[in-house]
Amino acid sequence: MKTMARQIVNPQLGMDLSIPASPNTAQLIENFTYDPQTKGWTTHLGFEPFFHTDPGNGPFNHTGLFTKPVDSIYVFQKHGSKQQNILYECNGRLLQLAPWRDTSSTQRIVLDQSRTIPAPNAVRTSYEPFGKYCIITNGIDEPVKYRADGRLYPLGWAEQPGSPTVSSIRVPDADGNLTALEASDNYVGSGSNIYQGDDTYFEGVTSSTDTVEVEYVYRMSFVNENGSESPMSNDSNKLVYKGASVTRDSNSGVPKLCAVLNIPTGPRGTVARRIYRTQSDGVRSLFYFVEEIKNNHDTEYVDYRQDQSLGAQAPNRTDSISFPAKSTRFTAAFKNCLFVDGGEMDPTRLYFSKPLEPDRFGALDFFEVGTREGGDITGLEAYYNSLLVFRENAIDLIRGDSVQGFEIVPFVEGIGAFSHNAIVAVPNLGVTFLSRDGIYLIMGGLDGGSNLQLKKLSVGLDEIFERLSVDAMPAAVAAFSSKEKELHYYLPVSGRTKLQMGLVFHINNGAWSQRSADFPIRCITTDKDGNFLFGCDDYSPAGTPGNNVLIRRGIYAISAKRAAGTQGSTSADIPKEAEPVQFKFRSQWLDFGLPYLKKFPKYLYLYVMTTGDMNVKVDFYKNRDWSTPYDAGVAIMQVPDSKDQDVYDKSKWDTAVWEDKRLTQVRVPITTGAASTLAFEMSGIENFIFIGYSIEYQADGTMTIRGKRSD
Repeated sequence: MKTMARQIVNPQLGMDLSIPASPNTAQLIENFTYDPQTKGWTTHLGFEPFFHTDPGNGPFNHTGLFTKPVDSIYVFQKHGSKQQNILYECNGRLLQLAPWRDTSSTQRIVLDQSRTIPAPNAVRTSYEPFGKYCIITNGIDEPVKYRADGRLYPLGWAEQPGSPTVSSIRVPDADGNLTALEASDNYVGSGSNIYQGDDTYFEGVTSSTDTVEVEYVYRMSFVNENGSESPMSNDSNKLVYKGASVTRDSNSGVPKLCAVLNIPTGPRGTVARRIYRTQSDGVRSLFYFVEEIKNNHDTEYVDYRQDQSLGAQAPNRTDSISFPAKSTRFTAAFKNCLFVDGGEMDPTRLYFSKPLEPDRFGALDFFEVGTREGGDITGLEAYYNSLLVFRENAIDLIRGDSVQGFEIVPFVEGIGAFSHNAIVAVPNLGVTFLSRDGIYLIMGGLDGGSNLQLKKLSVGLDEIFERLSVDAMPAAVAAFSSKEKELHYYLPVSGRTKLQMGLVFHINNGAWSQRSADFPIRCITTDKDGNFLFGCDDYSPAGTPGNNVLIRRGIYAISAKRAAGTQGSTSADIPKEAEPVQFKFRSQWLDFGLPYLKKFPKYLYLYVMTTGDMNVKVDFYKNRDWSTPYDAGVAIMQVPDSKDQDVYDKSKWDTAVWEDKRLTQVRVPITTGAASTLAFEMSGIENFIFIGYSIEYQADGTMTIRGKRSD
């Protein structure tokens, strides 16, 4: 006797490739996004050019130097996110997007024309905000700071200043001819008398006694606009002078002289220079502040200060050194200090700057992580009261502060990260990162009684990570959108270097879905509103392509528009939307709780929100065989027992009335015959809101046949 039964899968959860897996999950959910209103999945998904009203995508339509893929992208926000600066790299150039300008040729600002084009499997450029700056590094080019006003400054001090030079002193004569070094604004008496230091401002650096010899040595340093002081220069030549008594107009005395210094100017970004000198005994180990020259163009300075007018003692030489990591790959701001890695030539060393001075590094301010197993440093991320130091096979923590001192402690071994740009902080969740065998989450903390925990976030997706192109993993990218409540990862797979697979973690339901290679993503970020912006991994020829020719170039935004960018049109001034990306859904293999019995499935009921004549192709599979589909035709998303809803097609464009979507069941006959396990696949390119499904089947007690035997 046959009995009717039904298995209901509602709500439909995310992907799970485990064997066996929960019936509420799916083998594949590709090019869907989660809809929290219906607790289902929607295909309202696509991407459009950043300049969506321009057929050529604004400044990316021009031939010449910029006809290449976009290698990196970052949105630097300032003034409470009221100002956003979109930075990107293209064909070896660092640029700023200027969408407020009128003409496409001026909608890009070239900041640097000599950037290195990254190899397909290389680490992408790193961007790190630090106060009013955005630190830009890539491990090869000079690390720079972007000021959000079109200016770039070098990060750190490349070298120490040149030494100041002290001019020689000529002994004053008795004829009243003053030397250039003799203070001359106030004399004892009148006429050509002798200045002996009774001026309250121009004191003079020599003695008023002819038996006293003075010796001075000078040093200097540069100061940039953020207050960072450069390394100290080498010593100047020594000023040695013994006073001589001079008689002028029957007045005798020992003139007090000043010292004249020739001083070098500083590099780009220098706003002041500081002069230091010894006291009159010439002890070279102790230097004191003399003056700060608040410009970078004067080349001569006159020192008139006596020893008692000098300022604080000069910094030690170890307090500021030349930038120690000129090939730094990535940086992180933590406890008001800037942390930088040592680069390819020093990959296990981590340096940190002085507080609030991203350009000043002390000689002893670094950590060496190579003393423990774990490999090179691969990324940095500040998290709560710690700085996470990611390595190839370990994670360390930086604790403490610049006052009490920093310390480094191990956190975990055996798990590490491979891409700095695939380390993402997610609010109320933690820090996620890409490892060799999956995507992990660091959550909790070490303060207030909480515990720092490591959790694998990509449970059930191990099959995908077995396909990773390990050598190209440093090129993987990721981003999180607080608007979409989605965490995106884009990965190289199957031995290729391009990012051909996307994995999306949906915060609202804690499930994963997949994005196909139809999304040409090379780099990704979010703007101030939480929109995903990505740099295209392709470049179509400039000019006006022929009709229906796909156009791929520049920067795009992921949106709810059912279109995969634009394509050529016969009307050059009207952008034409490209065909949407195809969605695909594959259910789990269902045994209906009776794996040892044959089932006779009858109908598949799709629980959907109808949106008109949307075509969904349905195929069935049985007994875990994906190679033999059973064609169920195309199901139309209309209410079965009601009048068809109006749709916006070519014949009704001017007359159709918008109709609200309706919850309904669309029944699809199953033609597989008897099956031990059953699965189905849906695909299409139109708007589709999928909530769940149920399968109606019969069972008569027929059991699966005995397994094959060798006898």
